[in-house]
Amino acid sequence: MRNFYLLVVCTLLINNTYSQKLRKEQVSDDKARTSQTFYVLKDNPDIKQGEYTYKFKGNVQVAGQFENNLPSGEWVYIPGDDLKITGTFSNGKKVGTWKYFLNEYLISEMNYENGVLQGPSKGYYKNGQLACELNYKSDKRDGTRTSYYQNGSIKEIINYNNGNQQGEYKSYSPDGKLLFVIQYKDDKPFNLEILTTNIDSILYGGDLKNGTGKFEQYVKNKEGRLIRSVKEYTDGNLNGQIQLFDSKGELFIRGQYKEGYMIGMWDFYINSPEKKFSEVYKYSDSLITDSTKWFLNDSKISFSNENNRPQFNDQLTDEFRKHISQSLTYPIQAQKKRISGRVLTEFKVNKFGLVYDVRVLESVNELLDKEAIRVVKSSPLWTPGFQDQIPVDVSFTFPIVFQL
Repeated sequence: MRNFYLLVVCTLLINNTYSQKLRKEQVSDDKARTSQTFYVLKDNPDIKQGEYTYKFKGNVQVAGQFENNLPSGEWVYIPGDDLKITGTFSNGKKVGTWKYFLNEYLISEMNYENGVLQGPSKGYYKNGQLACELNYKSDKRDGTRTSYYQNGSIKEIINYNNGNQQGEYKSYSPDGKLLFVIQYKDDKPFNLEILTTNIDSILYGGDLKNGTGKFEQYVKNKEGRLIRSVKEYTDGNLNGQIQLFDSKGELFIRGQYKEGYMIGMWDFYINSPEKKFSEVYKYSDSLITDSTKWFLNDSKISFSNENNRPQFNDQLTDEFRKHISQSLTYPIQAQKKRISGRVLTEFKVNKFGLVYDVRVLESVNELLDKEAIRVVKSSPLWTPGFQDQIPVDVSFTFPIVFQL
């Protein structure tokens, strides 16, 4: 018993000495309604040490600890009320299996080595049935990705090489019938073969053969099967008109490609067919950006359900618009100089709901550009996007309007 008391006393002395070396810090952004609480070394306030929490509207979204300014040990991410992500950091890098829970049900397992995805990743339905399995190599999809229906039958088989789709992409019905086959070459659709007469059951269409023809993509929501994009290819390159539609089936981008490059007049519709702006692109500029970037950048990711897209505060984009509006600070110098306009930003939402890689696509002025980047970076966690219960990084393009 005497030894036990000695141990307790020694532990208390050590903890007290350790705590005396730390200073508690709290950083808040009242407009964004976010706050961070952490500890730093008193003699070196640039070094975080110990517990860390990040809150949005008073609710914890991130909790973990730092060791010598690096994330260490167990961390928890809570992007929304129903989703929780848990895993381990070692020397500032993700390691081991990170798990995703939706309403306490395990839905995803992602394996990390030294901070990058490596090895098998799996997604699950709430009943524990396997929804998807794929392999990562150095943070990129590599090998065969297989997804399943809840009855256990194969839904899709997609092949990857170093992150790019390569070879056959096969889709099956719940009863095992082959619906269509798409041949990919270097991440580009080359052949489309539709093998079913029940067209409404699939998310692709067109007459693409040998890299030439029309390639259509669809999305399903509560209103049924709606057109998402219509693209024309020649010899494997985007060539001719492209049309992109929002989740309601309304046109929001129309433009032209020539031999894989954006060219001519492009029309971008905002919220309604009447509100639009246009840009002119020159063939000599060699712009190859897939214009899907206006709303959802990652054209490699096909969401069969709108609810699987990244969401901000449980909504797709409306709540994010409110966040930007509430958090935006119009630079005083820009106001004095009567500078206004629309800054087009691009950002990504990663597998943990964190916003990163924020940049300006179309600039107005350095002052407005900096504020646009700042306000996007101020975003709290999003609910990440999921594809067959596997979390995915998704890119967005978002216009921020400064109006006097």
